Amino acid sequence: MADHVHVLVSFRPDLSLMPFIRDAKSESARRVNGPHRRRLTWARGYFAGSVSHSHIPTVRAYLARQPLRHPDSVPA
Repeated sequence: MADHVHVLVSFRPDLSLMPFIRDAKSESARRVNGPHRRRLTWARGYFAGSVSHSHIPTVRAYLARQPLRHPDSVPA
């Protein structure tokens, strides 16, 4: 989406999620902005939730439908 992103990741429960979030935001902004001088900036903070293993197919399907649910937010 043009104004937000959903990510489904698998993480060990004893590891902190913050380093992953920091690296994902940093690297994606670096790649998008690149030499073209675009202006991708991330909002402060994030939301993270947990999903049981049995619900992963449902969450994947939900994420795949995002462009259909929000056609006006699909990047050009």
